[in-house]
Order: sequence, then structure tokens, then C-alpha cells
Amino acid sequence: MALRKGTITEGGKKINWSETTTGIDYADGKTATPSPRNMDAKIAYKSATDIIVIPEQPPIPTIKVDHIYLASEALNSAGKKAVNGDSIQVIPDSVGGLPLKYAGVAAPILTGKPPVIWNGEILFDNEPHTLFNSNRFDRLVNYPYEETLVLRVVPGTGYEQFQNDWNNDLSIGDSGGSLRAGDADVNTQTFLSSKYDFFKVMVIHVLAESGKQTMWLNGKNIGSIPSRTTSRKLLNSVGVNTNNAQWNFIAKYVKLSKFNDEERAEHIASVLAEFKQGTNPSAPFARNINISKDAVYTAKYDYNGSLPQDVSKTQYRWLGLDSGGLGAVKILGTEQTLPLTSAAGFLNLRVEVKVFNIDGDSFRYVSMPFTQK
Repeated sequence: MALRKGTITEGGKKINWSETTTGIDYADGKTATPSPRNMDAKIAYKSATDIIVIPEQPPIPTIKVDHIYLASEALNSAGKKAVNGDSIQVIPDSVGGLPLKYAGVAAPILTGKPPVIWNGEILFDNEPHTLFNSNRFDRLVNYPYEETLVLRVVPGTGYEQFQNDWNNDLSIGDSGGSLRAGDADVNTQTFLSSKYDFFKVMVIHVLAESGKQTMWLNGKNIGSIPSRTTSRKLLNSVGVNTNNAQWNFIAKYVKLSKFNDEERAEHIASVLAEFKQGTNPSAPFARNINISKDAVYTAKYDYNGSLPQDVSKTQYRWLGLDSGGLGAVKILGTEQTLPLTSAAGFLNLRVEVKVFNIDGDSFRYVSMPFTQK
């Protein structure tokens, strides 16, 4: 943190003060220890003595990034801060004045509305054309630059992406339970040692340089992959024009230049702590989803939650997929069982499940991969 200094007026007398690494020292001998960061020096003086300890305030970040996007600050269609269940229209830029605006279709094929917010996280479903874009920069962003993405991923939708926008932004996506990145979808490659845990908050950091991309997963450098020698970054984005993974967006940081090693380590450590990397959702969720086939198709799953399940509230979404791809997916039913005839004419089938506890809390729909019938 940058150290401060100044002058206060107390009892008609001017008193110089200066901030040190251990507190605030006043010219008349008083000391506030430790430094009351973000507090007015005059207010601190009122209670400062040689022995009093003023509670530490959250530090002012010292690492400069150019853009910060937080799902918790997202706005709904009325321009108000969104609450649970609201569709999101804008994700403000906390530092750079370049907000992300919804740029997808008005009525996505599965959800019928833009992504919604849940407990400070924006929920993306496995469907095309749901994304948020900034306005374009006034120039191509040349290498090097760095991006940090905070997210959760739920199982069932491998080999899909989290951000890209028709190759105008850094591409980050899933690669069958591992991670891939590149300066464009056609150039993405999978990082070795990039296996991650479904449902848990994870932090992906990418350094994009001429000829290579380097990734840190949850603070660990997992290596580099070859990439283009010229950048294609024209904007900032969250979500994709093609098919999204089934995932939750939490935060994104963009630096349009390169950290030094110490700065990067400090930045990543701060993000890991801020968003409680490695934690599961606070609400219950379904996992290990599968389908049994007899006289009907039946959805089966395991319940994961700290409170007992309210089985009566469980929601199901059966999806049929043919050769038309996700743009032509159909919702076939919403009960635990599905008649065999309802899936006639579709090559692939999957079911998504949303569970609730006895207090009515729920996380989101969780799916299984599409499987041939």
C-alpha cells in the first residue's frame, strides 16, 4: 500500500502526520497502531495513544489492473443491482469504465431469458448465443496481457467454453475436465495438469504472450502452450457466441500489459482469498446424474446438501438433441420419468436436475453428458 502523509488541525493547532508500515505517527507524539487504512487521519487521532490498537481495515489494493468485472455488481433490465433470479443486462467495470453488456439472443433456447444471478454468481447454461461484451477497444490489444477468471463449472458439458466472442477475446474453455486456452477458439490447446474440481470455486489466470499462453490454476503455474505470435484481442467478454459450458461466472480481471512475477503472485493470492477458492456452493445440488431405461426413461442422481432434501420440489429438464446441434435442442419433459416415445426422432438424450433442501434453497440445474439412446 502506498504510504500517506498530511496535516490535521486539532485545538487550533496544525499537526503533521505520516503513515508508516506499522501505524500513523503524529508530530505531537501520538500514534495509531496499526495503520487505520481507509480511515480519516483526524478521526484516527481522536482515539490514538501510544498503546491503543485501532482495528485493521481492508488494505487498498496496490496491484493495478485495467478492468474488473464482478458478478455481484451486475445490473438487471431496470438498471438496478440484481437480486437472485434477475436476468442480467450489464456487468459494470469497477475500474476501467468499460462495462460488459448482454450481447446474446433475447430468448435463449433453454432458459428463455438472459443468464440470471444466484448469490453473486451469473449462471450460464449449455446453450448458444449467451454472452456479455464490452465495446471494442480503440486499438488491437497487443501482447502481452493477462486475464483472471473466477468461476464454478458443473459437470455434463465437456469441451465447451467460458469466453471468446468469435475470436475477439482470449479463449478459455473446458477440455473434457481439463482446461484449454488460446487467442482464438481454432487455436486453443489443452494444458496438461489442468484437471479441476466440479462445483468448487476456481481461479484461472492466463498470461498471453507472443507465441505462448501460460496458465495458473488456483495459484499453481501449470505450464505453457504454443499460441499465435500476433494478438486478436479487441474487447472483453464473458460467455460465448457458440456453446457455453454449464458454469457460473463470478469475476474477471484484465490487465492490458504484463505483471512482474511479484505483482502477479500478489494479485493471484488476493483473488484466491477474496473468492474463497475451493469452496462448494452454499446451497444443495445434484451430482452423479444418470438415466435408466425400462418401460420409461428415469432420472437418477445423488443429493448433495447439509440439510435434508425436499424431494417434492425437485425439478427436471429432459433434452433431446439431433444433428442440428445445440441450436436445435428440444425440451422433452419436466418430470422424473420420460416416456420412450417422447424421445423418438432424437439421436441423443440427457436430463438436468435441480434439487432443493427443506428450507427451499437450491443451487442450479446440473446435467449429465448427452448420450446416444
